[in-house]
Amino acid sequence: MPLSPADDVHMSDKITISKQFKEKVIRPILKAHFRRDEFLGRINEIVYFLPFCHAELIQLVNKELNFWAKKAKMRHNITLLWDREVMDVLADGYNLHYGARSIKHEVERRIVNQLAAAYEQDLLPRGCTLRITVEDSDKKLLKTKDSSSLEETERKAPTLRLEIVEKDSKRRKLDIQVPLNPDKISYSL
Repeated sequence: MPLSPADDVHMSDKITISKQFKEKVIRPILKAHFRRDEFLGRINEIVYFLPFCHAELIQLVNKELNFWAKKAKMRHNITLLWDREVMDVLADGYNLHYGARSIKHEVERRIVNQLAAAYEQDLLPRGCTLRITVEDSDKKLLKTKDSSSLEETERKAPTLRLEIVEKDSKRRKLDIQVPLNPDKISYSL
């Protein structure tokens, strides 16, 4: 079932950290880092950053896709649609060290760059409907039970593609040419 920009995902319950955990785990880490009690005594508030759960990652991906869908609609009258599987693939780009920024970067790298390249190559008619789809997904690959563990480790990441949805509900995949990379261009005199 395709998700549109109006769909919403609910966030999980709030997590609290016990006083015992703060005293037995957090305080020794701070003590080792700051070493002297006078520095440690100046800390009056600690903000804990916990990893996002999968539901929160899906909500972040949905929020970011909605942001770009609104922008595409306002600037170019382009409607963006996507499936839940697309959000799962983008959520896999989460990096614990970079937090929500990693999701923002993943959406820009895998979706927005394709949109920009397609627009530059005049592949997007004004007012069209675009659907983001997943190719080479695990769902398709896991249907064959003959795959060995070596094949599973060598399996490539799913590819996100753009399709134009025609008026008669037919889909046409966009053939987006990869932009030139200045580092890979050779010059001769």
